[in-house]
Amino acid sequence: NVEVKTLTSEAGDLDGDQQVVSAAGTISPSALVVQVIGGGAARTTSDSEAISAGTVGQLLILVHQDGAYPVTLKDNANTELAGDFTMTGSTTMMLVFGNSVWREVSRSSNG
Repeated sequence: NVEVKTLTSEAGDLDGDQQVVSAAGTISPSALVVQVIGGGAARTTSDSEAISAGTVGQLLILVHQDGAYPVTLKDNANTELAGDFTMTGSTTMMLVFGNSVWREVSRSSNG
């Protein structure tokens, strides 16, 4: 069975939630769009859990919002990516959650 969900702007889903990534930190999938920032330094997510668990089929779009400080999203840290992804400038990544991992759907480097 396939469940179809309608995206709405309720709870800031489309507007995004801003999160400062701490050293070896974990990103919380608190909205459809999460703006990630380094908070004054280059940051790398945790080696064991880059993003907190979601629900099966949940989409997550990460948008880098801190031009001065990159954020590196680790592969194989409850993530299946095409390698570690260092977000700089206007980069984005879309992921989907399933089987206890976040899988990369796409990435874009626009800056």
